[in-house]
Amino acid sequence: MVMTTAISVENLTKSYGDHAVLKGVSFEVGRGEIFALLGVNGAGKTTTLECIEGLKSRDGGKIQLSGAAGIQLQSSSLPAHIKCAEAVRMFSLWNGERASKQYISALGIDKLAKKQYGALSEGQKPPQICEEYSGSIKKVYKANGVPLCAGVITHFISAFIHLLIVCAIIFAVAPVAFGASLPQNIAAYFGLLALYIAVSLSVGCVFGLFGKSPSSLAMYAQIVFLPSILLSGIMFPADMLPDFLRYIGYIFPATAAYGAMTSFAAWQLPVLFCELAAMVALCALRLKFLAKN
Repeated sequence: MVMTTAISVENLTKSYGDHAVLKGVSFEVGRGEIFALLGVNGAGKTTTLECIEGLKSRDGGKIQLSGAAGIQLQSSSLPAHIKCAEAVRMFSLWNGERASKQYISALGIDKLAKKQYGALSEGQKPPQICEEYSGSIKKVYKANGVPLCAGVITHFISAFIHLLIVCAIIFAVAPVAFGASLPQNIAAYFGLLALYIAVSLSVGCVFGLFGKSPSSLAMYAQIVFLPSILLSGIMFPADMLPDFLRYIGYIFPATAAYGAMTSFAAWQLPVLFCELAAMVALCALRLKFLAKN
Protein backbone atom coordinates (compact mmCIF):
# COMPACT_ATOMS: atom_id res chain seq x y z
CA MET A 1 0.00 0.00 0.00
CA VAL A 2 1.36 3.41 -0.98
CA MET A 3 1.28 5.93 1.90
CA THR A 4 0.68 9.59 1.04
CA THR A 5 3.26 11.95 2.52
CA ALA A 6 1.70 14.35 5.06
CA ILE A 7 4.88 16.13 6.20
CA SER A 8 8.14 16.43 4.30
CA VAL A 9 11.24 18.05 5.81
CA GLU A 10 14.41 18.34 3.75
CA ASN A 11 17.80 19.71 4.91
CA LEU A 12 16.22 21.91 7.59
CA THR A 13 18.68 24.30 9.25
CA LYS A 14 18.25 26.77 12.12
CA SER A 15 20.76 28.72 14.20
CA TYR A 16 20.53 31.00 17.23
CA GLY A 17 23.42 33.38 16.80
CA ASP A 18 26.55 31.25 16.40
CA HIS A 19 24.87 28.14 17.79
CA ALA A 20 23.58 25.81 15.07
CA VAL A 21 20.59 23.92 16.46
CA LEU A 22 19.42 22.15 13.28
CA LYS A 23 22.03 20.95 10.78
CA GLY A 24 20.28 19.53 7.73
CA VAL A 25 17.38 17.64 9.35
CA SER A 26 15.39 15.52 6.89
CA PHE A 27 12.44 13.15 7.36
CA GLU A 28 8.98 12.33 6.04
CA VAL A 29 5.74 11.50 7.85
CA GLY A 30 3.08 9.53 6.03
CA ARG A 31 -0.63 10.30 6.33
CA GLY A 32 -2.03 8.25 9.22
CA GLU A 33 1.46 7.38 10.48
CA ILE A 34 2.39 7.77 14.17
CA PHE A 35 5.80 9.44 14.09
CA ALA A 36 7.96 10.15 17.18
CA LEU A 37 10.75 12.74 17.09
CA LEU A 38 13.25 11.68 19.77
CA GLY A 39 16.43 13.29 21.05
CA VAL A 40 18.31 14.52 24.10
CA ASN A 41 17.59 17.92 25.69
CA GLY A 42 18.68 20.70 23.36
CA ALA A 43 18.78 18.46 20.30
CA GLY A 44 16.31 20.72 18.45
CA LYS A 45 13.05 18.76 18.69
CA THR A 46 10.92 21.75 19.66
CA THR A 47 12.68 24.01 17.15
CA THR A 48 11.98 21.49 14.38
CA LEU A 49 8.28 21.33 15.24
CA GLU A 50 7.99 25.11 15.53
CA CYS A 51 9.52 25.52 12.08
CA ILE A 52 7.02 23.00 10.69
CA GLU A 53 4.13 24.79 12.45
CA GLY A 54 5.25 28.18 11.14
CA LEU A 55 5.83 29.54 14.63
CA LYS A 56 9.54 29.97 13.95
CA SER A 57 11.32 30.91 10.72
CA ARG A 58 13.89 28.48 9.30
CA ASP A 59 17.33 29.46 8.02
CA GLY A 60 17.36 26.93 5.21
CA GLY A 61 15.81 23.77 3.83
CA LYS A 62 12.31 22.86 2.65
CA ILE A 63 9.12 22.02 4.54
CA GLN A 64 5.99 20.76 2.84
CA LEU A 65 2.62 19.98 4.43
CA SER A 66 -0.15 18.09 2.71
CA GLY A 67 -3.34 19.87 3.80
CA ALA A 68 -4.06 21.49 7.15
CA ALA A 69 -2.26 20.55 10.36
CA GLY A 70 -3.78 20.28 13.83
CA ILE A 71 -1.39 21.46 16.53
CA GLN A 72 -1.33 20.85 20.31
CA LEU A 73 1.12 23.24 21.99
CA GLN A 74 3.17 22.40 25.09
CA SER A 75 1.35 25.12 27.09
CA SER A 76 -1.51 27.58 26.64
CA SER A 77 -3.99 29.57 28.71
CA LEU A 78 -7.32 31.41 28.63
CA PRO A 79 -8.86 34.25 30.67
CA ALA A 80 -10.43 32.81 33.84
CA HIS A 81 -13.95 34.08 33.11
CA ILE A 82 -14.24 33.30 29.39
CA LYS A 83 -16.75 30.57 28.53
CA CYS A 84 -15.68 27.51 26.56
CA ALA A 85 -17.94 28.33 23.61
CA GLU A 86 -16.63 31.92 23.57
CA ALA A 87 -13.04 30.67 23.45
CA VAL A 88 -13.83 28.38 20.52
CA ARG A 89 -15.52 31.23 18.63
CA MET A 90 -12.59 33.58 19.33
CA PHE A 91 -9.95 31.20 17.98
CA SER A 92 -12.19 30.32 15.03
CA LEU A 93 -12.46 33.99 14.05
CA TRP A 94 -8.68 34.33 14.20
CA ASN A 95 -8.55 31.65 11.52
CA GLY A 96 -11.34 33.16 9.42
CA GLU A 97 -13.94 30.57 10.44
CA ARG A 98 -17.25 30.69 12.32
CA ALA A 99 -17.90 28.15 15.08
CA SER A 100 -21.48 26.86 14.84
CA LYS A 101 -23.31 24.73 17.41
CA GLN A 102 -22.50 21.70 15.27
CA TYR A 103 -18.81 22.63 15.41
CA ILE A 104 -18.89 22.84 19.22
CA SER A 105 -20.82 19.57 19.37
CA ALA A 106 -18.20 17.90 17.19
CA LEU A 107 -15.55 18.91 19.76
CA GLY A 108 -17.56 17.14 22.45
CA ILE A 109 -17.87 20.16 24.74
CA ASP A 110 -21.65 20.69 24.60
CA LYS A 111 -22.02 20.37 28.37
CA LEU A 112 -19.07 22.73 28.96
CA ALA A 113 -20.04 25.36 26.37
CA LYS A 114 -21.51 27.81 28.91
CA LYS A 115 -19.05 26.98 31.69
CA GLN A 116 -16.31 29.46 32.55
CA TYR A 117 -12.71 28.44 32.14
CA GLY A 118 -11.97 29.19 35.81
CA ALA A 119 -14.69 26.76 36.89
CA LEU A 120 -13.26 23.83 34.92
CA SER A 121 -11.44 21.00 36.67
CA GLU A 122 -7.65 20.89 36.44
CA GLY A 123 -7.87 18.20 33.78
CA GLN A 124 -10.17 20.33 31.63
CA LYS A 125 -8.26 23.62 31.59
CA PRO A 126 -4.82 24.78 30.37
CA PRO A 127 -2.21 26.56 32.55
CA GLN A 128 -2.31 30.03 34.15
CA ILE A 129 -1.29 33.41 32.76
CA CYS A 130 2.29 33.06 34.02
CA GLU A 131 2.65 29.98 31.78
CA GLU A 132 0.90 31.71 28.89
CA TYR A 133 3.79 34.11 28.33
CA SER A 134 6.58 31.73 29.30
CA GLY A 135 5.21 29.04 26.97
CA SER A 136 4.20 28.65 23.36
CA ILE A 137 1.02 30.74 23.28
CA LYS A 138 2.97 33.92 22.57
CA LYS A 139 4.28 32.25 19.40
CA VAL A 140 0.69 31.55 18.33
CA TYR A 141 -0.10 35.25 18.76
CA LYS A 142 2.80 36.14 16.47
CA ALA A 143 1.91 33.51 13.89
CA ASN A 144 -1.69 34.75 13.68
CA GLY A 145 -0.80 38.45 13.69
CA VAL A 146 -2.41 38.95 17.12
CA PRO A 147 -0.77 41.59 19.36
CA LEU A 148 1.19 40.03 22.20
CA CYS A 149 -0.68 42.22 24.69
CA ALA A 150 -4.01 40.55 23.79
CA GLY A 151 -3.69 37.92 26.51
CA VAL A 152 -2.95 40.42 29.28
CA ILE A 153 -5.73 42.77 28.16
CA THR A 154 -8.38 40.03 28.02
CA HIS A 155 -7.32 38.70 31.43
CA PHE A 156 -7.45 42.22 32.87
CA ILE A 157 -10.87 43.14 31.43
CA SER A 158 -12.42 39.81 32.39
CA ALA A 159 -11.19 39.97 35.99
CA PHE A 160 -12.02 43.70 36.29
CA ILE A 161 -15.65 43.20 35.26
CA HIS A 162 -16.02 40.12 37.46
CA LEU A 163 -14.62 41.85 40.57
CA LEU A 164 -16.68 44.99 40.00
CA ILE A 165 -19.88 42.91 39.72
CA VAL A 166 -19.02 40.99 42.91
CA CYS A 167 -18.33 44.27 44.74
CA ALA A 168 -21.65 45.70 43.54
CA ILE A 169 -23.50 42.64 44.83
CA ILE A 170 -21.80 42.90 48.23
CA PHE A 171 -22.54 46.64 48.28
CA ALA A 172 -26.25 45.98 47.68
CA VAL A 173 -26.54 43.11 50.18
CA ALA A 174 -24.39 44.53 53.03
CA PRO A 175 -26.96 47.05 54.39
CA VAL A 176 -29.59 44.32 54.63
CA ALA A 177 -27.40 41.45 55.81
CA PHE A 178 -25.01 43.32 58.12
CA GLY A 179 -26.67 46.69 58.76
CA ALA A 180 -23.83 48.49 56.95
CA SER A 181 -24.23 52.19 56.19
CA LEU A 182 -23.88 53.44 52.61
CA PRO A 183 -21.24 56.03 51.65
CA GLN A 184 -22.44 59.60 51.18
CA ASN A 185 -21.15 59.82 47.61
CA ILE A 186 -21.84 56.47 45.95
CA ALA A 187 -20.47 57.53 42.53
CA ALA A 188 -17.15 58.65 44.04
CA TYR A 189 -16.99 55.46 46.10
CA PHE A 190 -17.35 53.20 43.05
CA GLY A 191 -14.95 55.37 41.06
CA LEU A 192 -12.26 54.90 43.70
CA LEU A 193 -13.13 51.21 43.99
CA ALA A 194 -12.72 50.77 40.23
CA LEU A 195 -9.34 52.56 40.39
CA TYR A 196 -8.19 50.32 43.24
CA ILE A 197 -9.27 47.18 41.36
CA ALA A 198 -7.41 48.40 38.27
CA VAL A 199 -4.22 49.03 40.27
CA SER A 200 -4.45 45.64 42.01
CA LEU A 201 -5.04 43.79 38.74
CA SER A 202 -2.15 45.64 37.08
CA VAL A 203 0.11 44.40 39.88
CA GLY A 204 -1.22 40.90 39.22
CA CYS A 205 -0.50 41.29 35.50
CA VAL A 206 3.11 42.21 36.30
CA PHE A 207 3.42 39.08 38.42
CA GLY A 208 1.88 37.01 35.63
CA LEU A 209 4.31 38.34 33.04
CA PHE A 210 7.42 37.95 35.20
CA GLY A 211 6.44 34.73 37.00
CA LYS A 212 7.74 31.46 35.63
CA SER A 213 5.32 29.05 37.34
CA PRO A 214 2.10 29.02 39.40
CA SER A 215 4.15 28.33 42.54
CA SER A 216 6.34 31.42 42.04
CA LEU A 217 3.23 33.47 41.23
CA ALA A 218 1.58 32.36 44.49
CA MET A 219 4.72 33.30 46.40
CA TYR A 220 4.80 36.80 44.87
CA ALA A 221 1.12 37.28 45.68
CA GLN A 222 1.59 36.31 49.31
CA ILE A 223 4.61 38.60 49.70
CA VAL A 224 2.70 41.63 48.36
CA PHE A 225 -1.04 41.21 48.88
CA LEU A 226 -1.09 39.79 52.41
CA PRO A 227 1.04 42.60 53.91
CA SER A 228 -1.01 45.15 51.96
CA ILE A 229 -4.20 43.95 53.66
CA LEU A 230 -2.59 43.79 57.10
CA LEU A 231 -0.92 47.23 56.91
CA SER A 232 -3.60 49.21 55.07
CA GLY A 233 -6.16 49.45 57.87
CA ILE A 234 -8.67 47.11 56.21
CA MET A 235 -8.48 44.37 58.87
CA PHE A 236 -7.86 46.66 61.86
CA PRO A 237 -7.15 50.40 62.34
CA ALA A 238 -3.71 51.37 61.04
CA ASP A 239 -3.27 53.62 64.08
CA MET A 240 -2.73 50.47 66.13
CA LEU A 241 0.44 49.68 64.17
CA PRO A 242 3.93 50.91 65.11
CA ASP A 243 5.00 53.97 63.12
CA PHE A 244 7.53 52.10 60.95
CA LEU A 245 4.89 49.56 59.88
CA ARG A 246 2.41 52.31 59.03
CA TYR A 247 5.06 53.96 56.84
CA ILE A 248 5.75 50.63 55.10
CA GLY A 249 2.00 50.32 54.48
CA TYR A 250 2.06 53.42 52.28
CA ILE A 251 4.00 51.41 49.69
CA PHE A 252 0.96 49.26 48.95
CA PRO A 253 -2.02 50.41 46.80
CA ALA A 254 -4.51 49.15 49.39
CA THR A 255 -3.45 51.82 51.89
CA ALA A 256 -4.18 54.76 49.60
CA ALA A 257 -7.31 53.15 48.15
CA TYR A 258 -8.89 52.19 51.47
CA GLY A 259 -8.03 55.60 52.89
CA ALA A 260 -9.60 57.33 49.89
CA MET A 261 -12.83 55.34 50.23
CA THR A 262 -13.17 55.99 53.97
CA SER A 263 -11.62 59.44 54.54
CA PHE A 264 -10.52 61.06 51.29
CA ALA A 265 -7.26 63.04 51.22
CA ALA A 266 -5.70 64.95 48.32
CA TRP A 267 -2.53 62.82 48.14
CA GLN A 268 -4.31 59.50 47.63
CA LEU A 269 -5.47 59.86 44.01
CA PRO A 270 -2.05 60.89 42.59
CA VAL A 271 -0.45 57.95 44.41
CA LEU A 272 -2.94 55.45 42.95
CA PHE A 273 -2.60 56.85 39.43
CA CYS A 274 1.21 56.80 39.70
CA GLU A 275 1.13 53.18 40.87
CA LEU A 276 -1.19 52.26 38.00
CA ALA A 277 1.06 54.04 35.48
CA ALA A 278 4.14 52.28 36.89
CA MET A 279 2.52 48.83 36.61
CA VAL A 280 1.33 49.53 33.04
CA ALA A 281 4.85 50.65 32.12
CA LEU A 282 6.34 47.47 33.60
CA CYS A 283 3.84 45.35 31.64
CA ALA A 284 4.68 47.21 28.42
CA LEU A 285 8.44 46.77 28.96
CA ARG A 286 8.02 43.07 29.71
CA LEU A 287 5.84 42.51 26.64
CA LYS A 288 8.39 44.35 24.52
CA PHE A 289 11.12 42.07 25.88
CA LEU A 290 9.03 38.94 25.25
CA ALA A 291 8.27 40.08 21.70
CA LYS A 292 12.00 40.19 20.95
CA ASN A 293 12.69 36.80 22.48
